[in-house]
Amino acid sequence: MSDQTEIKQLYDTLDQTFKAVEKAQGYSNPQKYQEAEQQLAYAQQLVLAKQQANNLPPDEHHKLSLMLERLRHLQEIQSSIQQQ
Repeated sequence: MSDQTEIKQLYDTLDQTFKAVEKAQGYSNPQKYQEAEQQLAYAQQLVLAKQQANNLPPDEHHKLSLMLERLRHLQEIQSSIQQQ
């Protein structure tokens, strides 16, 4: 599998993660939060692994950094919801 294909899959996974988290915010269902939380953690691992592989073109590297920012932001939202 080429790097491009892998990266495309990574973006798809992340996209699904964002949707799952956004959906979970609409629920007060702890299980939904947990699922979204696990997806977030998984997505973050994927992104970090990809970045550390270090064979990415700079623009892809930048996109992954933005993804990580977005993931961090979602995690903050997650934990603030759980504390309510």
